[in-house]
Amino acid sequence: MEKRCFKSGIFVLLVLVFIFSPRPVFAITPLQRLCPGAGVETSLGKMPGNIFCLSQWILQKSLAIAGGIGFLMMVSGVVKIVLSQGNPENIKTGQELIFSSLMGIFFILFSVFLLELIGVKILEIPGF
Repeated sequence: MEKRCFKSGIFVLLVLVFIFSPRPVFAITPLQRLCPGAGVETSLGKMPGNIFCLSQWILQKSLAIAGGIGFLMMVSGVVKIVLSQGNPENIKTGQELIFSSLMGIFFILFSVFLLELIGVKILEIPGF
């Protein structure tokens, strides 16, 4: 009975948090502010016609895709560990897969951080 009451209390709390949480603000992204105007509608969004805006667009989409692939690899490593049934080889393979995907995601995050640090803070490249 206590577990049921605890679960229903958690559910009510989550519903209240969802109802009273602040709504997201849909603002104009920096890419939309720097690159207004014509473009080509694709399945990935509006592809800009300007070469500067196109390079930013490609970088944003490729980083998002790389992060998604890293996350899926991490999930597959967890599934491999869970379904290993105590087999040490499968557990080791799953751990290596999780570690490799985490290192890839951290590499992507730190490379974006370094690009922003060098391009914006140090060199002060406009529109970078």
